[in-house]
Amino acid sequence: QMSSNLKQYQIPFASLSLGKHEFEFEIDGKFFENFELSEIHDAKVDVKLEVQKNQQGGDLTFIMTGEAKVMCDRCLEDFLFPFSQQYLLYLRYGDESFEATDEVVYISSTENRFNVAQHIYEFIHLSLPMVRVHPMDNEGNSTCNKQMTEKLNQYSAKTDELISDSPWNKLKDIQLN
Repeated sequence: QMSSNLKQYQIPFASLSLGKHEFEFEIDGKFFENFELSEIHDAKVDVKLEVQKNQQGGDLTFIMTGEAKVMCDRCLEDFLFPFSQQYLLYLRYGDESFEATDEVVYISSTENRFNVAQHIYEFIHLSLPMVRVHPMDNEGNSTCNKQMTEKLNQYSAKTDELISDSPWNKLKDIQLN
């Protein structure tokens, strides 16, 4: 169910003439409040949406540039991850509205509007890498939070000690013939 806060992301698709149309959206932290499970809580992303309307429906090109605040997998501190990506979505007319694949969405000819909020949300998440760590500085050093990194290293050293004291380690020395 689409939140009423997301009405501004509707395109008046039915009333668009054939040809090219452009829409612009500014995405910020407020946008992500509409999505319960969002890994992103703050961002500043400019979305330029080019709609090429044709007889079959339309081709939507999302051009996204900006940065999203994500948690570093290494030191757990938030940082801004910059990105610039482009995604294509094909809208096609059908008897009813449904998502056929990640790239193809069928809309009923009776729908006058198409809301792109969910797609913007998904495309921003797709723009982020699976592993999110602070970038290196110009000298090639990590820009992670130093105190946190040291703490985590202490804990992982302790864990290694515990593992090496384990009685199971003695089993590794047994040779099987």
